[in-house]
Amino acid sequence: MEKPLAAKNRIHRSWYRAFVDGVFFRNPVLAGGLGLYLVLAGSRSLASAGVLSVLTFALMVPICWLGSIVGRRVAAWLRLPLAFLCTAALYLPLSLLAAWLFPQVVQDWGLCGVLAAANSMILRRASRNAPEKAPMAALADGAGSALGFAAVLLLVSAVWEVLAQLEASGGGAFSQAPVMVGLLVVAFLAALRQYAWNSARRQRQSRQEKERRELL
Repeated sequence: MEKPLAAKNRIHRSWYRAFVDGVFFRNPVLAGGLGLYLVLAGSRSLASAGVLSVLTFALMVPICWLGSIVGRRVAAWLRLPLAFLCTAALYLPLSLLAAWLFPQVVQDWGLCGVLAAANSMILRRASRNAPEKAPMAALADGAGSALGFAAVLLLVSAVWEVLAQLEASGGGAFSQAPVMVGLLVVAFLAALRQYAWNSARRQRQSRQEKERRELL
């Protein structure tokens, strides 16, 4: 029988692993291309990227938690529409609050702000990943995924801001192709994530092989 402390540590490790996977190893943007439109459309300024990151975090964390609790109790075909309805219901007050606090930023979003409530990243995490996890693990996965999305969004936005400053000072014409710049940054980060993933997998396999040899 598993000791209480060991069981508690195992649960904490599952939360930590779900969080780290969401941030980096299974980053929704870098691993699956989810939410890519929001990254490209919402990265025109650091202010826009920051507000969109907070909004996405405030949407994803509770929706993933609800997806774990409700998703396992309903038919699989109902999970996606329920996730969409819950996200839309939560988006309404959050978007009004964002519009009150940052009116100019939200006005500049256009369609990008509305699509924050229906983007593939939140809906996939809530309807497919969350029902397979315990509520706290789903919450950790949602928080990690939202932070991973925010990291990519803010980094793309920072690169865009630097290139825009260079353009303003006559240093280049990169700012004329913001989508291409965003795609290049995302591609570089995705390659970095894949390299780290492969390295971690090789280390894990090497460690398992060493443990098997020691047992023999």
